[in-house]
Amino acid sequence: MKLFLKNSNACRICMFVCVVQVLNAIPDQDTFYDVSDTLEEQGLEKVIARYRSRKGVERDLLDQLYLYEAMLRHEDGVADNTTELGSHMDNIRSVIG
Repeated sequence: MKLFLKNSNACRICMFVCVVQVLNAIPDQDTFYDVSDTLEEQGLEKVIARYRSRKGVERDLLDQLYLYEAMLRHEDGVADNTTELGSHMDNIRSVIG
């Protein structure tokens, strides 16, 4: 998770895009939870909290953070009618499957 803290904004955005795309491509729920649990164990939740609490964070990075969290809520079966990323929700892996 140190990579998320040390790199440029463009690099951070790219890394979160990769995280979201990997989770989006996972075909089954067990593997999805294994990967997302591993990311959480590595401290991703703390990284997300840090960026969400900072001022001046690029909107693209915040969008990726919201999308990641929306994917987790969706996978958990939590209705998410308030997300600002409605246009991106079509990309969530469970919609595809």
